[in-house]
Amino acid sequence: MFNYGVDIVLGPPVTGENLYGRDGELDTLWDRIRNNSILLLSPRRFGKTSLVREMERNPRDGFAVVYMDVEGAGSPGDLVEGLAGKIEQSYPRRILKALMSVRESIEEVKIQDAAVKLRESRIAWKSKGGAVFDALKDPSTTHIVVLDELPLFLLALEKKGGDLGEFMLWLRSVRQNSGIRFILCGSIGMGTVLNRHGLGYSINDLERVKVGPFDGQTARGMIKTILDRYGVPYEQDHVGKILKEVGAPVPYFLQLMLHNIVHGADVRAPLTDDVITGSYENIVLTHHGREYFGPYYDRLGVEFPSEPLHSAVMEVLDLVATRERCQEPDLRTAFLNRVEYDADAQFRNAMNTLEDGFYIVRNAHYEFTSKVLRDWWMRERGLV
Repeated sequence: MFNYGVDIVLGPPVTGENLYGRDGELDTLWDRIRNNSILLLSPRRFGKTSLVREMERNPRDGFAVVYMDVEGAGSPGDLVEGLAGKIEQSYPRRILKALMSVRESIEEVKIQDAAVKLRESRIAWKSKGGAVFDALKDPSTTHIVVLDELPLFLLALEKKGGDLGEFMLWLRSVRQNSGIRFILCGSIGMGTVLNRHGLGYSINDLERVKVGPFDGQTARGMIKTILDRYGVPYEQDHVGKILKEVGAPVPYFLQLMLHNIVHGADVRAPLTDDVITGSYENIVLTHHGREYFGPYYDRLGVEFPSEPLHSAVMEVLDLVATRERCQEPDLRTAFLNRVEYDADAQFRNAMNTLEDGFYIVRNAHYEFTSKVLRDWWMRERGLV
């Protein structure tokens, strides 16, 4: 029989009582958002979307939250339309009135040639966007607009040849003049995208908040809570072994392990080391590994789309994985063997991006941040 407690949730964002161990991060977000808009970046599956969806589900006094995943928006106009639809759910009359006034003003502009059409298209989404945000002005409530996966939207806009500068500077102007708070979040480095266009300054007004792995105590608490929840008998040493197998206690990785343990063993029998090892191998060594960790691999093609830079980054990661711990001069040499033009600057940028993306960590040396990710990488790259 199941006990009351935290469920294993692998797909959708986690909210309510299932959002285990993130009270501190929630308090930080609510504290910082009072005076500043926020840049919330973390690797995929670290829980940033769960945090902002929990803010939306349970806003604190004086706040209201509008959440939108903008990954599928193909243009600034699409993003504004989608956001208008989200806001209309809460303020149908207010948003309708605002958008009607925009339509009337746009219809007054005569379309004379292609250049005017292009300019009018820009006026349209900017005017509509301004009206949407005006509809949120309320002296009794501070509205928070969450734009999730914004880097992916920017990458799509870049690929289509869109003007990233026009959109990002408009959004910055809205942040600074509307009284609305924004949380911009995503699972890849937004700076990587913007710096390619010299637009790093367009987000320098945002306060950066990072979502990291659990600390050891929180991770142990979550493991025990879930094992108890599903009625799995265990010894204290088993909790340590699960943590050792996974490495860095990323909530999603822990949930993967516990999912395999709970559903792959006889829950009436005590947990064993062999069951834990088998569960770990099922994550790393089977086709399930691609499902779990493939986005880390595929994301490198987005972060480093051109050659020979992409090949150089892959060689750096292969070297770190093979040696487990690697000194910077060795990685620099491997990188410079592939890249010649502006190599030192590209090496520094690449290493910073890999650290921000939770691939590697730098202490006295470089190593993979997560044991489970390293083991999967070794298998995926044919290094074992």
